[in-house]
Amino acid sequence: MKIEFYKQRTLSERFSATAEFIRENGKLYLKNIWYIGVPLALLMGYFMHLYISHVFEHINEYPLYNPYAAINWRIYSLLLIVSFLLTIFLTSFTGSILYNYTKDTLPENAGWVDLKSKLWPFMGKISLLMLLFFAIIFIPSAIFGLITGFLILRGMVVLAGIIAIIFTLILFALIIVFLPFLMLIYYPILFENASVWQSIKKSIRLSFKNWGSTFGTGLLAILLVTVCYYIFFFPYLFYIMFNMGDGGTWGYVLAMIVSLILLILSPVVIVFMGFQYTSIVKKEEDKDFFQE
Repeated sequence: MKIEFYKQRTLSERFSATAEFIRENGKLYLKNIWYIGVPLALLMGYFMHLYISHVFEHINEYPLYNPYAAINWRIYSLLLIVSFLLTIFLTSFTGSILYNYTKDTLPENAGWVDLKSKLWPFMGKISLLMLLFFAIIFIPSAIFGLITGFLILRGMVVLAGIIAIIFTLILFALIIVFLPFLMLIYYPILFENASVWQSIKKSIRLSFKNWGSTFGTGLLAILLVTVCYYIFFFPYLFYIMFNMGDGGTWGYVLAMIVSLILLILSPVVIVFMGFQYTSIVKKEEDKDFFQE
């Protein structure tokens, strides 16, 4: 029996519906994730190991007040780029399955050809959204870095510290306030093929009208994924620590396994929050209907 998305559900019902959807479409996901998802995940694991092992190998060579000097920024930049691409792909790929499923355009034996027609447009829109948010966060952070760096060079360390605390508190408050919006921002694209601007407008309206439930659901999803991810990440990290950053071949293997775990965890949280989005849409539609 086909799962109905646009239906109001309790939290436990969303968990059950997510498990049912993953069970029903998991084979399709795993069969087609090999084309782009697996290579990107392996590449991310490779750069992650290079980055972490370099930090552990060189951390003692630098003073405590400047630990960032141990970072290889070239490797770090490559890791960020690959992580960025993997996030865009996983969101868009899972979204193409969701879109075709809800529109009844997903064949019984669907393959890569059936999914890629929505995959590429989704990747374009989601890339634009992510670049927009990156600019919103990066530009103020860069200005903050320049100001505090200038103050430290002038010997005004206390003032720089006060500004750093204020900036951190403001950033933390903004993340808390806008977390529901950020958790829903992609779903008007994934379910309705909305434009970037339409997606921003609709997700703002829905998230702030349902801030409490979306915040709680989103935070729970983030915590569950984080806990599951670190169950696999900590053994890798301890292995690197005990080998003083030199993990050899096994270090690369473990890092790649950790990255491949993201291929399993990501669709779960994307589908779970998809049920949150459609539940809100249904509730708002019913509310508007009865008000009329």
